[in-house]
Amino acid sequence: AAREIKSISSVPVVFLTAYGDRGMFEKAKSTKPYGFLTKPFRPQELHAAIELGIARHKDDAEQIRENDVSTENKKNNIEAIEKSWESKCQLFSRMNHELRTPLNAVLGFGKILEADLEGHLTNGQKENLEQITKSSNELWSVVRNIIELSNIENKELHVSLEKFDVVPLIKNLVKIMQPLADKTGVSIFNRLDIHKEILILADSRLLSQALMNVVTNAIQYNKKGGSVLIEVKFAEDRKIQICVTDTGLGISKEILSTIFDPFNRAGREYSEIKGPGLGLSVTKGLMKLMNGSISVKSEVEIGTCFTMELTMFNATLYS
Repeated sequence: AAREIKSISSVPVVFLTAYGDRGMFEKAKSTKPYGFLTKPFRPQELHAAIELGIARHKDDAEQIRENDVSTENKKNNIEAIEKSWESKCQLFSRMNHELRTPLNAVLGFGKILEADLEGHLTNGQKENLEQITKSSNELWSVVRNIIELSNIENKELHVSLEKFDVVPLIKNLVKIMQPLADKTGVSIFNRLDIHKEILILADSRLLSQALMNVVTNAIQYNKKGGSVLIEVKFAEDRKIQICVTDTGLGISKEILSTIFDPFNRAGREYSEIKGPGLGLSVTKGLMKLMNGSISVKSEVEIGTCFTMELTMFNATLYS
């Protein structure tokens, strides 16, 4: 009878029975009643059981309504996220087409003008042409970073995880970054044993780009006369850590929590340093694609340390 009532109505059921044996109790329990009384019972007990049953039923009904609302909100949120993602992908696609083509044309014609008019330009015209080329390159760098970030998020970037020695990669990167360090008055050096191999499993091209982004920031946001140190440490679970430590201005705790967000310039939006603030977002995405991670520690006026963690190559697993 209890099952029939529950099948046609949500009325709370309280059992009143002369049979208090275990078998009857188990049968009653299977219908999820709001009470179970055996004879003889007093009227007060019945009233109490009914009141408690009604109160519990109200609470259950309210919980069901809240769950329904929560489910509907989640559904709406998912739809909104999907719609936002679709709009963002369309924006990136249009940016790729609408900006890259004319920018390539401006850069191309700039180079042609520089070559064809060599010796026929006044100093003012030369400066204007150099400014056009410089500004176009800066804008092209922004577009390239945005497109790359889009490719990372859409998982459209080709990743090739291979075994290689990370030591030559780092030493070569130091040579590449040396001119920028010299220009800004910053010393850059590494603490590596060139006679010891450190084999990792990663994409050398993507790791070079990720490391270059971090080292470029360490140089640009440093103090004049400061330094940048690159070193490799061994961590647990066959991990290696590439640490880039600078003696720069440091990053406050408030900004540190969002340092990997797109377009974050670490509070230096109006400094002389150019850039849209996408480098660290791209770097985090690249590290994730290589099954790695990046973290940061910083103290204001002391400096910042970025740690890039990757998996060491295990010959026994890949033989």
